[in-house]
Amino acid sequence: MREEHPLDHDRAHVHAVSRDDEADICVYDFTTDQVSKVTDAAGDQSVPWISGTFVVWTDRRNDSSGSSFPANADVYGKDLATGGPDVQLVSDPANQ
Repeated sequence: MREEHPLDHDRAHVHAVSRDDEADICVYDFTTDQVSKVTDAAGDQSVPWISGTFVVWTDRRNDSSGSSFPANADVYGKDLATGGPDVQLVSDPANQ
């Protein structure tokens, strides 16, 4: 397990965790002392940012190139307060 791109906000620490050749986004809540997975979609999710309760990240779930260099990285986000679904914020056939 390897932590990548850590970032702290007022009450949370967000980071990407690499396991089994894929990275997922996790958040550590300072208030509850709990770690939770923000997303576990297929492909790599990395480079997270947090503002308030909203987390955004680079997401390769739609990249079918099989390359170690992303060919179709999109931007996704999620509101931690509502716990709703991942939201695709930016999409294009090329990298964002």
